[in-house]
Amino acid sequence: MALLLIAIFSVARFALPPQSDIERPRVQMRTCVPSHYKQGPSNDVRDKLIRAITRCDVEQVQSLLSAGLNPNYARSNEMVQEELTPLRYAFMSNFRPAITELIKHGADVNLPDADGEGVMTSAASIGDVEVLREVLKAGGNVESRDNGGDFPLDLAAGSGNIEAVKELISAGAKVNNSTVHAGVTPLISAASRLHLQTVKILLAAGADACKRDKDGHTARDAALHPLSAEPDAQRQAVVLEALPEHCRD
Repeated sequence: MALLLIAIFSVARFALPPQSDIERPRVQMRTCVPSHYKQGPSNDVRDKLIRAITRCDVEQVQSLLSAGLNPNYARSNEMVQEELTPLRYAFMSNFRPAITELIKHGADVNLPDADGEGVMTSAASIGDVEVLREVLKAGGNVESRDNGGDFPLDLAAGSGNIEAVKELISAGAKVNNSTVHAGVTPLISAASRLHLQTVKILLAAGADACKRDKDGHTARDAALHPLSAEPDAQRQAVVLEALPEHCRD
């Protein structure tokens, strides 16, 4: 069951394959995926909320929140050893109505779990722009990082979600930020997956095409050696045309 929950969370965070060269203007959050929540014998009302979320029971979620249950707490269980907030559980289950209800009742979208991660990066990874807007409207920090050092714009750019990229830039996301470990920028992420429109949007927003990652690679280098095992040659050529051939060191 632990593997099942991890798999579900992976689907929720990465709605598009990380090495896909598919680029889409809009992505919708997938249908809620029920999962198992086992806390052991407990009458704690907080466990009831988590169970309702993992069972995709929106009426129970609404009832518990309307009764005044504080949505800003963390709970662990036998399947997920780290303590997660109800909002993170809702993202793990792709439970959009629960996300809406939790935010409406005061869930803090920037509240970190035990691993130091909020839900902003999850919202950007999923790519459903309406969910992303909800999180941003609730005060989501566009420069937040997940526990791997990645940030919302980089994740949205890498997934090729055009509307999510636009939304994050409009909300003030910095286009030249880089990931903690690899030093990858949103432009490098987009170029490595040959996301042409995303590359163009980032360049128009001021992305530095000559900024290098920690291995010394630029966005053009990433497009020359894309992550896809069988890249589309025509798409690759067009992406390369959009990027400068030479950069001054």
